[in-house]
Amino acid sequence: MIPVLDDVLGFVKSHPELFFPGGKPNGLTCANYLVAEIMALGGHDAAVRRTAGWWLVGSSTDWFGELEIVTLFHRLVPLPQLGPNTSRAEVIVMAYASNIATIGPSGGRVVIAGAEPPPEIWAALATGHARDLAFRFAADPSL
Repeated sequence: MIPVLDDVLGFVKSHPELFFPGGKPNGLTCANYLVAEIMALGGHDAAVRRTAGWWLVGSSTDWFGELEIVTLFHRLVPLPQLGPNTSRAEVIVMAYASNIATIGPSGGRVVIAGAEPPPEIWAALATGHARDLAFRFAADPSL
């Protein structure tokens, strides 16, 4: 019988070695995971930027698709396009980032975790992409 994880975020937080080289959580690895996810889900472009300690990932493809934000950021969602036993990266971002925000195709802003991003981050996200995601770590060794 396959065990069911009742606390996915707790599992991810307690096992950084499964998700990060050297077991050290960082924004660069999360950005890489998100770019791979976008491409695996049929995206043709992905942009990654860093500004004021934030990682910004965007694409002309809305890689969230029809999935609800709570599902993406609080559950292990399979991503078979990248191989067996792979899952979407948003839950990893949620487990380690101190702040997360997104702008979707309708232009609606959603703060997923932490405090509201400063105005310059919202402005940097308003790029005309179908989806933009911003996140930052309280301490990020990749900056």
